[in-house]
Amino acid sequence: NNPENQCNYSTYSSTTCICPRDYYGEKCQLKKIHFCQVVFANPPESSLNCLINDTHYFDSDRWGIKPCIQMDFKKVFDFQFQISCSLPNDNGQIANIGEEDSPYIDSLPDLSKINPNFDYYINTEEMAMTNAVTIEVQMTFMNFNRVTKFTSFSANITDKEILLGKKNFTLPVDFQKLNKGIQVGGRAYYEIMAFQKDYPFEGNALYFNIRRGAVDNKNYIEPTQDNSMPWWGWFLIIVLVYYCRKRKLAKQRFLQGEDG
Repeated sequence: NNPENQCNYSTYSSTTCICPRDYYGEKCQLKKIHFCQVVFANPPESSLNCLINDTHYFDSDRWGIKPCIQMDFKKVFDFQFQISCSLPNDNGQIANIGEEDSPYIDSLPDLSKINPNFDYYINTEEMAMTNAVTIEVQMTFMNFNRVTKFTSFSANITDKEILLGKKNFTLPVDFQKLNKGIQVGGRAYYEIMAFQKDYPFEGNALYFNIRRGAVDNKNYIEPTQDNSMPWWGWFLIIVLVYYCRKRKLAKQRFLQGEDG
């Protein structure tokens, strides 16, 4: 019972925040970013990397987009897509703890016992969203040599089942509405972009990769060289012949006048 061998115990307490899965920060003030992509459903994603023999228009030894998607540019085609999202670094709900507190902390609380019961809009293994969101998907056809030549088709996504990847969404594209100059050599290049319309003022952060590709006109006929003379060509020839004949006659009269 030597007093010098006795230990003194003290308890240190600190407060921290328990965040929803899609928030983090000392006071849960920051939003985590979901990484998403737009996937083709019709035509299927697998068809974008088709096996095709070399043709007059495509050489497999050279870099380029394969002519896998071929459409009738005189009709409307209903593209169907699927959204796939994930929330990386989803490693718990404890907010950041200051460095001044860390030397005194032996263990963090067990969240399964605390059970904060947050009200989620979406809460799955891959995704967590506290608020409802609206996503706009745009499919823009363009001519990269003429940046002012583009035509966009868009769709707004609010259905939770689509965000979860359980349902496809349709984006009708009327190829007859493509601006003149977009189709080059029977091909139209596109970019697919998606973004959250209410970010960053409210809702959750969603990041979408840009998809790029091309659609080929299956009815495209390469123009052939026309060897026939246009009407204005014949007109110029007639005028030139008439002019030369008049000069020749005038020269002959002049020479006859000198001889006389």
